[in-house]
Amino acid sequence: MKLSKLVAPVLLIALSACSTAGKNSESQSVEAEGGKVTEKIPPTALSRADAAIRSHQVAHVSYVLWFGLDGNHEDYEGRTVINFELKSKAKEHGRKLALDFEEGLVSSISLNGVLLPSVERDHDRFDNHHIYLKLNELQNGANRIEISFTHLFSKNGAGLYRFVDPADHLVYVYSNLEPYDAHRIFPCFDQPDLKASFELTVETPDDWIVSSNTLERDTANVDGRKSWAFPPSPLLSTYLFALHAGPYSVWKSDSNGIPLRLFARKSLAKYMDEKEWFTITKGGLEYYASLFGYPYPYSKLDQLVVPDFNIGGMENAAAIAYTERSIYRTPVTQDTRRHRADLILHEMAHQWFGDLVTMRWWNGLWLNESFATLMAAGGVDQSTIYKGAWQDFFAGMKEWAYWEDQLVTSHPIEVPVPSTDSAESIFDGITYGKGASVLKQLSYYVGDDEFRDGVQRYFQKYALRNTTLAEFIKMIGEASSIDLSGWTKSWLQGKGVNTIQAKITCTPEEKSGKLMIDKLVVIQGNSETSTELRSHKTEVGLGYLKDGKIKITESLPVTYSQAETTVSGTKKLKCPDFIFPNHKDYDFVKVELDAKSLEVATQKLSQFEDPFLRQMLWHTLWEMVIDGKLKAQDYADTVLKNISAEKDTQIVSSVLNTLISPQMGESSTVKFMAFEMRRDYQNKAEEFMRKKLQSAPAGGDLQLILFNHFLEAAQTQHSIDYMRALYSGKAKLSGFTVDQERRWSLVKHLARTGASDAKELIAAELKIDPTDNGNRSALAAEASIPTEESKKKILAQIMRTPESGEAIPIGKLREAIRNYDLLNQEDQIRASVEPYFNSVANITAFSKGDEEYARRFVGGMYPALCDPAIVQRTTQLLASHGDLPATIAKILKVNKQSDERCIRARALSAIK
Repeated sequence: MKLSKLVAPVLLIALSACSTAGKNSESQSVEAEGGKVTEKIPPTALSRADAAIRSHQVAHVSYVLWFGLDGNHEDYEGRTVINFELKSKAKEHGRKLALDFEEGLVSSISLNGVLLPSVERDHDRFDNHHIYLKLNELQNGANRIEISFTHLFSKNGAGLYRFVDPADHLVYVYSNLEPYDAHRIFPCFDQPDLKASFELTVETPDDWIVSSNTLERDTANVDGRKSWAFPPSPLLSTYLFALHAGPYSVWKSDSNGIPLRLFARKSLAKYMDEKEWFTITKGGLEYYASLFGYPYPYSKLDQLVVPDFNIGGMENAAAIAYTERSIYRTPVTQDTRRHRADLILHEMAHQWFGDLVTMRWWNGLWLNESFATLMAAGGVDQSTIYKGAWQDFFAGMKEWAYWEDQLVTSHPIEVPVPSTDSAESIFDGITYGKGASVLKQLSYYVGDDEFRDGVQRYFQKYALRNTTLAEFIKMIGEASSIDLSGWTKSWLQGKGVNTIQAKITCTPEEKSGKLMIDKLVVIQGNSETSTELRSHKTEVGLGYLKDGKIKITESLPVTYSQAETTVSGTKKLKCPDFIFPNHKDYDFVKVELDAKSLEVATQKLSQFEDPFLRQMLWHTLWEMVIDGKLKAQDYADTVLKNISAEKDTQIVSSVLNTLISPQMGESSTVKFMAFEMRRDYQNKAEEFMRKKLQSAPAGGDLQLILFNHFLEAAQTQHSIDYMRALYSGKAKLSGFTVDQERRWSLVKHLARTGASDAKELIAAELKIDPTDNGNRSALAAEASIPTEESKKKILAQIMRTPESGEAIPIGKLREAIRNYDLLNQEDQIRASVEPYFNSVANITAFSKGDEEYARRFVGGMYPALCDPAIVQRTTQLLASHGDLPATIAKILKVNKQSDERCIRARALSAIK
């Protein structure tokens, strides 16, 4: 699964075999790596303890599935035949065996050929979460369960989701099942270590196409409908099962005998760049097969771009799903295309790591996601035309990891996961970003060749099986002949990021008088969230100023584990003008520049020759703002002084993101400033971006980037008039077309600035573009309008109040929430404070059990006003509601800390 840059990071299993399993919410102490964790397990979740019990009861599972789908109904029919072996000692582990099935209607159950009594009102048999079988009803060895059922399509994107395209009214359905949602489609043993084969038959309208984990073996017409028959799949965990159906447009290709297909809904087909997509896919298949020493494990590869997808991508075996934000309706930058390549290659890496070899339980999620994240960066770098992948890895995943690892909610990479409910809370920057960064450090630590050899041993030994972290580390340790037990404990079971600083002493050379290095040490420290010093391996870069450029001409490797370590190899080296103690970004560490290097960075940042180093230096300066060590206005001055000369579009985009963001929930320099100077710097940023946009090379990536950032900064009448002129066509940019997507962008930002005709502009564009994307854009623009009336209406729709009329569906909620809390609209935002806190206090009832909605609401609607009163209110809420779901409590803590940082930064900026 890929959260990716396409999805907000804050955003961002099955049941019991015991006699009481699933009946009530209860606290369970769960033994896991790192100790015991006590968690209240809701009936909709599976505890690790209960999953372990079921693994002792059940083996050799297979499913034969039938589904009847159409485009007219809100539900579907299904039948499942489950064959499994009941282990001879199963009765030692409980009196019942549970099948997972969430809120469907069970028509009949047959056990070993015997029809069981009606379960409609028998809660001892079916409680809307699980179907229970008494162990004395089963036989040792082979058993066969046949269940007929109906189920509603999902409305929140989890399970089997149904989408009606507003452009042509065609219907599409798709599955999304991680971590614990397969049982929202059909009855099953929904846990990763009960791998099974899936044999599937699906009946659909005759113009639909169906994709699953295998290539269909037969199709037939049945009473005006079409029947699709699929052969049994290889052994898969339930969350990797795939069922996608609808009148998709399909493109076909081939990679060394592997059939490739690409799917998108018809109304988006004209925007599909299938040639590039297939080129990336073919390169990735060849790269991974060679790197992993194991051929692609499945008979075909389908890739489906699906509507309203909650995440960036999902690695269903041989039937990967992606968000439609990976189809571009307007020209985009090379950086954006590289991000898409990274997304594709991330999900493809999972076909080996995650699908072929699967974690035993969800505490292994980090390794699954981290490995795919790291491999994707290497894949983009080695198998595509896009360069700068490792710089992109730093600017995306690694910066996310540094941010997350310095929060009060930081946790070890490897954590106990007592239940599938708590698994939801670890789809975060530690699991993805830090995990991948630490694996990158591990590869450098043991040697890249040795790391690759260990990975190849891993696939050869554990194909089609479930594994734990210990088995992965063992393979790496054997390949490198290094004992990794200490490394594993400190890096994976400890939390927080270490700091590193270089300290140098130089003395004049006796003959020439030139300053030469006398001693160079690296100093390792602890940040606020780290608990210990660790073993690291990195390179210390020495930079020298020559001909107006600063270039790293010496890069000294150093392995260190103590508080202070002397760097060898410095003899006869000139004293540098600049030192960076994590050159090439091998280490996961927070760099603190020495005084001289900091002065050089702030005064001459644009003169550093290497764009990757410039990217890391900008990050270091921005972290100093976050930490309250650098005034926001000083950082802004550095940006405005240096960014004009910057040619690297990735740096331009990321730095301008830190300068100003219209979203109140996001950190930005302007937001961190004291009020009396905010307007002045916002005007400076706006003028800078407008002038840079008007002078940018025609038709280039820089022009696209500056257009988007200018719109976000625009607030003065001069810029508002310019936006309107671009919208009407009275003003033009050479090489730049104001197409439908850009018209929507202009309308949204005109609405944000309070245009009196905003509603008329929205209506006019919606008439031209009544597509799903048009409806999303119209909603975003309406949410941006800074009037009490408009905000009240959108708030009611977001909160799904009775008077709101039609509630905003989950697929469009992101647009409404993201454009509700905006910079310079604080007065309107305050109207949501009371409704927000009242709702969160009773979030379970308020969200009606919709976890996806609850997470989006609590995270996106937090009134991030940089206000001590909001911080105090959040503190009180957390203290008085200890029963909040783990994901909700985490979101609140993160937002609270972000506001505390903002308050600290504003206070610093106000100091004369």
